[in-house]
Amino acid sequence: MNLEATLWYALALDCIIVIIIGIFFIDWYREKFPAINKFFPISIGWCLAYLCLVIWLGCLLWRLDVLPW
Repeated sequence: MNLEATLWYALALDCIIVIIIGIFFIDWYREKFPAINKFFPISIGWCLAYLCLVIWLGCLLWRLDVLPW
């Protein structure tokens, strides 16, 4: 497996975790990490934008035969 595929899989995993936190645990995130929440607030809109970017990047890498699935 190459570096680009490994980095994309790490981004995809991070995206899934952010979406789960953004949908189900947003209050926990705000209470547990107030300093981080000040600079990186989580909202459903940003989570969906992040998901779209990760999917778009995955499609590009798949077209270039970089992702081995």
